[in-house]
Order: sequence, then C-alpha cells, then structure tokens
Amino acid sequence: MSDDRDYDADLHPDFHPELSGGLRTLAESHQSSPPVAGAEVRRLAVRRGRRRRTTVVVGGVAAAAALAVTMTVGLTHGHDSDSGRRTTPAASPRLRTGPAPTPTPTPAAADAVVDLTKMTMTVDGRMMPISSGVSELPTPTGRFTVVAKSPKAEMEFGSGGGSGSGASMPSVPWVIELRSADRKRSTAVVALTYDLKAPGNYASTGGWIGLPEADAKWVYTRLDKGAVVLVTGRTPSLRPSASTPS
Repeated sequence: MSDDRDYDADLHPDFHPELSGGLRTLAESHQSSPPVAGAEVRRLAVRRGRRRRTTVVVGGVAAAAALAVTMTVGLTHGHDSDSGRRTTPAASPRLRTGPAPTPTPTPAAADAVVDLTKMTMTVDGRMMPISSGVSELPTPTGRFTVVAKSPKAEMEFGSGGGSGSGASMPSVPWVIELRSADRKRSTAVVALTYDLKAPGNYASTGGWIGLPEADAKWVYTRLDKGAVVLVTGRTPSLRPSASTPS
C-alpha cells in the first residue's frame, strides 16, 4: 500500500494519501456479491440464446411466406395484364344423342336376274335367252319370289299380268310360279315349247318368261321355293306379236 501511495505521489504532486485511502475504503464497503449464482447465469444465457434462434427461424418463415405471396400476386397480375381479364372457359358442348336410327334391311341377293331389254336370264353365272310378254301383255318387273313349281301346267294367256283374256294355252313343262311381295304381281318361268324361235329374238308370251326347254329344265332344278328372281328392263319391239297365240 505504501508503494502505491509513493507511486501516486510521484505522479501527482497534489496527491493526498489520506483522501485516497478514504475513497478506497468507501468503495470496498459498497461492493456486493452477484445477485444469482454462476449456474443460474449460464442457464439464463442458454434460454436467451434459444429465444434468439426461435425468433430468427420464425422471422425467416414469415419472410419466405411473404415472398411467396408476393410472387403469386405478381404472376397473377402479369397473366391478367397479358390476357386483359380472366374469363371462365366455355364448357364443351354436349352432343345430344337421340335414338339410334333403325337400320334399313338389306334386300336379299337375287338368285336369278331377268333382263327384259337384253332378253336374257342369268342363274348361277349361266346366261340363257328368253322371250317375254308382248307389248299388250308385258312381263311385270320387280322382285319376285318362287311360290310354287310344277313339272307341267296349263298357262292362261295373259296370266303374267293378271289381265289377260283367260283363254287356255296348251300345257307347258317346267313351270316356276313367281309372285311379288305385295301379291299384286305374278308371272312364271316356263319352257317355251310352242315357239322355239322366240327366246332371244322376239316377245311371244302372255306375260310370262319363256326359255328353251333344256334351259327351263336346268333352271327348274336350281330355283327352289323361296328363291328370289329380279326382273328388270322392258321388252323391246323386235318383231311383230303376230306369233302370239290367239
């Protein structure tokens, strides 16, 4: 203590040892121990550190959320500015489905085709000459169905059109009776044995379809009941109908 006083006296000529000692004694008398122990101080420091970290994390999350909202608003605003205004897309039109159309039945394929203009009958690819009705008693056209067959039968003059005189003809062989679906038209395929030159040359019948006897017999074996015969065209005027029986 004396060394310190001597040192102070040397540095400060006006130094008073009595005053300095009194001040030091007064300072020492007012010193007090820390209000809390060292362990408690460390615990408080750790708690403050955790609070600081929590505050930092919460602040970072809030900043990230605010940034995301800002970017979303900016993108939406940019989209609106490009398109003018947002509109609800129009709904796709719904196709109205009505009842399914009724399919049109396909006509059955013809088993035989008669061409009155060319004076031919075709069955299974075989073409044969025919003679048809005279101009006064033409052979009816359309689709016909085989309704009956007979090895020999008497044909009435004009029976092909249904409006003949009713005069009887001699019996002819290989008769195939044909009738339309509405039952208003009828005709027949026969062997034209009474006028051998007529098939392929001129009309000579009362409305039915005449074939040479050999061809008529062959057709008779090919067309059964229910077979379809299609008659088309019209009878050409190639020869006078003088050969038609009266």
